[in-house]
Amino acid sequence: MLVNTYTVKAGDTLVLIAQQNGSSVPEVLALNPIVKDPDVIKVGWQLNLPATPSRPRLPPRMHADSQTCLSIEGSIECKEELVDVVHVTGSPHLCVLTAPQAKALKQEVAFVRELMDELHESLAAAQPVSHCARIEVPYAACSCTRCVKEDWTLKAEAAGVLTREAPVEPAEPSTPTPTTEEDLSGQLHTLQEARDWYQRYEPSLFSSNRRESNWEQLQQRKVQDIDAQITELRTQLAAQR
Repeated sequence: MLVNTYTVKAGDTLVLIAQQNGSSVPEVLALNPIVKDPDVIKVGWQLNLPATPSRPRLPPRMHADSQTCLSIEGSIECKEELVDVVHVTGSPHLCVLTAPQAKALKQEVAFVRELMDELHESLAAAQPVSHCARIEVPYAACSCTRCVKEDWTLKAEAAGVLTREAPVEPAEPSTPTPTTEEDLSGQLHTLQEARDWYQRYEPSLFSSNRRESNWEQLQQRKVQDIDAQITELRTQLAAQR
């Protein structure tokens, strides 16, 4: 091993000499049998030092067994670079995205923004609901506010942007079932009056409402339903007498 020599000066220590030379205390001790105690050196001593500084030792690996970048199940190592982090409103987590995922998300955001801009522009030019063309013709082209919203919603549904839930119809209030003869008689009287009203009813040709062509069939069906209820009530009254 090639060596250099160094003359010990006042204030020197073996540790300091080794550090300045880029070596270690054990290496200096191995080349200098004169030094019996690493803490005791004398001014004027000629010490041999390694001519080529030893390669500095690296600290021990702290995460040699870490599987941060590997699947716990032993899958292949991740090969895609993570490029973006997003947060979804209402979620407690952050989503880390690869480049393809970030690109797909940006395209989705741009599509939704374009769809919303289209809705706002259409509503700005829409007609009042009172001008709706679909009142007369259900499938006619119409640019009223209600039809613009309906057409846009159908388009958004088809694109998978939103999902509409069927409206929940309010439950009809339950009518107490008459039990006493007095209750049954009162219910019977009410039904008879309703039947008489429907039998006399005829839509006016001068009213603001359109006259339906099938009103007579609807009227007959309603009267038949009331007659069935009247028959059932009369049966219950007969059973109590």
